[in-house]
Amino acid sequence: MTTTRLRLGDNHRLSPRRRYRETPDVAKGVGRIVLAVGKRVATEDPADLRYLALLEQRLNQAWDIAIDGLRTTGYTDGEIGSVLGITKQAVQKRWPRPF
Repeated sequence: MTTTRLRLGDNHRLSPRRRYRETPDVAKGVGRIVLAVGKRVATEDPADLRYLALLEQRLNQAWDIAIDGLRTTGYTDGEIGSVLGITKQAVQKRWPRPF
């Protein structure tokens, strides 16, 4: 039996031999950062609210990319809505398909 030795600094969780989904970890990290921005704005300059507006804009873009990608992959609006806890009509209204 052979073993693979990791080099110093290698992250075993990110090893190509192991199937690892990093999306949940990235989402948690981004969530913590967004909250930190909100806390900083709360104690600093009201003009910095523009940074929260920018984050909201980026999040809306991420929604558009994700929904479009899932549809392209073959998921239906009903399946997407089911995961989000909304109807397929609500998915279609919030993210209309381009003509």
